[in-house]
Amino acid sequence: MPHYRYKAVDAAGQAVTGTMDEASARRVTAVLEEKGLQVSSVEAVAPGGMFPFRHTRLTWEDVEFLNSQLIALTRSGLPLAPALEAIGRELRRGSLKTVVDDLQATLNSGSSLTEALERHRGAVPPVYIAAIRAGEETGNLPAILELCAEYTSQMVALKTRLREAMTYPVVVLIAMGMMLVYLLNYTIPQFAEVFDDFGARLPAITMFWIGISEFTRQKFGFVVMTLCGAIVLFVVAGRTRQGRYASDWLRLKLWGVGHAFNSASMARFCRSLGVLLSGK
Repeated sequence: MPHYRYKAVDAAGQAVTGTMDEASARRVTAVLEEKGLQVSSVEAVAPGGMFPFRHTRLTWEDVEFLNSQLIALTRSGLPLAPALEAIGRELRRGSLKTVVDDLQATLNSGSSLTEALERHRGAVPPVYIAAIRAGEETGNLPAILELCAEYTSQMVALKTRLREAMTYPVVVLIAMGMMLVYLLNYTIPQFAEVFDDFGARLPAITMFWIGISEFTRQKFGFVVMTLCGAIVLFVVAGRTRQGRYASDWLRLKLWGVGHAFNSASMARFCRSLGVLLSGK
């Protein structure tokens, strides 16, 4: 049975949080309201929720494929659950197949498409789930799916352009890193031996780089492990809410990047809001 995390307020105005196993988010809300609680949010907890970095998100290409299949199904008038079962059989192992198979099982249990997608909020973009909810509540699901098709295609195109734009800087940074490692471990030590033969006092900047070179050569394993640990910590933190807030704050504050990031975020927000408002 699906597992949900809820937030509510009791009659005394005190916040109440907890988890509950129920068939759907609506059922969780109904049970809590029967207890006299005012529900503020109900979120599906994916399996392995204690380790968010183990949960794989769907790519925008996957979302685009799923949305195109839903458009074809709504146009044809076929039942969603059996059709999704057939689609799942054609997919290879992966996050998309897991989501499609679970959608089919959840729809067979009597839940709505929104409730089925809510179970994968960590994998499916929240804006897509919100758009589907708006379409179901207004009875305008086919039109919303068409708008989502345009939205997902734009996101795929944006992702492609960003990947192409970032390829050159990433290659340059990798080359610079490799060059720096070579200089610290091979070139600078050779110059340090020459400087020792002079017996003269060296400038502070020269002594600094010689010191860095000696440290990296003596503690090379420690430096590598520290860098790897920092990368893993950054990736894991980026999968948490607090980590995403910190990452976004850093992007907004970086000179030369903050303005572009802010403009891209505002454009995406406007497109998302347009999709949601169209569902009315």
